[in-house]
Amino acid sequence: MTPMQLGTGMELEILRLAMTVGVFMGAIYTLFSVVRRILRAAVAVFICDFVYALMFGTVFFVFSLAQTDYIRGFIFIAMAIGAVLWQLSLGRIVTAFFYKFADAADKFIIYPAISVIAKIGRMIGGIFVKSDTISEK
Repeated sequence: MTPMQLGTGMELEILRLAMTVGVFMGAIYTLFSVVRRILRAAVAVFICDFVYALMFGTVFFVFSLAQTDYIRGFIFIAMAIGAVLWQLSLGRIVTAFFYKFADAADKFIIYPAISVIAKIGRMIGGIFVKSDTISEK
């Protein structure tokens, strides 16, 4: 059996890299949270969370095997710490900016577009639907 000791220097380097990867995964989660905010449907929230969990697991698996040839717990913990650090620091600022942008897009782009599409749909529906007037004979 191969020993799992890599040496202190190498493990510290892997820890630093894992925290950096965690920060990037935290940034990706910020993008997913903006998508969730825009769509606001329970299905969209589930899909975003599911896809993110698959991505995080895949990145952890590949990163861990690429660095140490084993699944190592300290790598997972370091990635989670990196993601939390992102959310508690720069992530809050970026999230607030994107939320304001998403709310503005919702107010000035999405809602007017939906209302125009609804008006066109009512107009087209009026062409193909018979009127309710009944002629008496």
